[in-house]
Amino acid sequence: MASHHLERIYVSLISTESLPDIRLLLEDPETYIQTDITQVNAITGRWSQGATGWPLGSSGQRPLFPRLHAFAVACVQSQPQKLQGNTRGMEETTYAPSQGHLERLARFMVPQSNLGSVIREATSTGLHPFDKWEEQILKVDLRFVAATLLQHLADGSSRDAFLGKKTESVDQGLLDLLQLLLEQPDLNIIHDKLLRSQLKLAKHTGLYPTSLQHNTIGNCTASPVAVGGFGDVYKARLGDQDVAVKVMRGAVAGGLSQHSLIKCFAQEVVLWSHVSHLNILPFYGVHVSSSEQHGTPPRVSLLSPWMENGNIIEYNKANPHIERGALVLDIVRGLDYLHSFNPSIVHGDLKGDNILVSPSGRACIADFGLGRLVQDKGWLTSAASTLFGAHLYLAPELLDDQPTDIGYTAKRSLSTDVYAFGCVCYEVLLDAVVQLG
Repeated sequence: MASHHLERIYVSLISTESLPDIRLLLEDPETYIQTDITQVNAITGRWSQGATGWPLGSSGQRPLFPRLHAFAVACVQSQPQKLQGNTRGMEETTYAPSQGHLERLARFMVPQSNLGSVIREATSTGLHPFDKWEEQILKVDLRFVAATLLQHLADGSSRDAFLGKKTESVDQGLLDLLQLLLEQPDLNIIHDKLLRSQLKLAKHTGLYPTSLQHNTIGNCTASPVAVGGFGDVYKARLGDQDVAVKVMRGAVAGGLSQHSLIKCFAQEVVLWSHVSHLNILPFYGVHVSSSEQHGTPPRVSLLSPWMENGNIIEYNKANPHIERGALVLDIVRGLDYLHSFNPSIVHGDLKGDNILVSPSGRACIADFGLGRLVQDKGWLTSAASTLFGAHLYLAPELLDDQPTDIGYTAKRSLSTDVYAFGCVCYEVLLDAVVQLG
């Protein structure tokens, strides 16, 4: 009987009919929250009477995961002898909206873990065979979490507090929460707003989601296999595949510290993690090494698939009879994807060296967004003009630009990308480079 009772509650909690209109996430997050709590209270009905903190919201406490919370309470009540005393698992599962709201959001894993432990304990008793129940309820609850987060982005002062620099643990937790929400297909309606918020938070804090950091890579070459303006490229292994390890060299940036290096490109790391297109080089994450060790590249590096075919110039030389028009079309599609992305992505350093060829012979654009770094004061060096964005690919308005104490004044743009693309076409199709003058 208990298992049938829990199954009925589970089905009701994940039913689309019980969910508020998702458009409320954009239009009125607070109404979404209140409607969702009302719906959960209606579903739980008589069995929740007398349970601590019920009905939800009655004590001024708000659950961060209301449906998961309701199901955990149902599990406790279904086995009073075994689970009724399990108060530890129910701790820190609600919060007062007026107290420590950002800290609670940043620590979202605590209530999720505690509620999950209660549900899994009930599952282990044989109450039901559905090991996916917790996962499905959590998926629905992430809408509620998103509404709670969007509340803080709606008001000027709370938005400034959310996007400004706080303690590192709170900032990191909020970035991780935004990453989780951005990975949910059900939340596409608010994807742009979440992404812009994550980019601003990354810029202000110099942090990026922990899910993007890899602590271990193996079989790294002792010396770089390629050298570029932004860093050196090594070959290594990540899991069971070869990867390119682009080490961001502080020396290139005027001796910046590891922390300063990370802060400079935190936005690019976040943005690259959300880009997905056949003609864009995939991003695997970040590797950070605090010191130079044998077999380990120094400092900060970006991880991407190893492309055995090399860049498009090398590929054309090795395959002189290849259909080059198809490669140019690949570049068009990749650049159009970047420029059409919301927010638009300016490559800033498009050239043959930054266009790689996949094992299937498709052109993939790499290093987009890194061209922006040369416009930041921290990256200025006497050699910057030769290291970042070869002159032969620079639009006229960039050629005369000189570094100042605040950076370069002429900004790279969609238009300067198009100019660079024209130069790339000339090089790819004619095996020649555009001559200045």
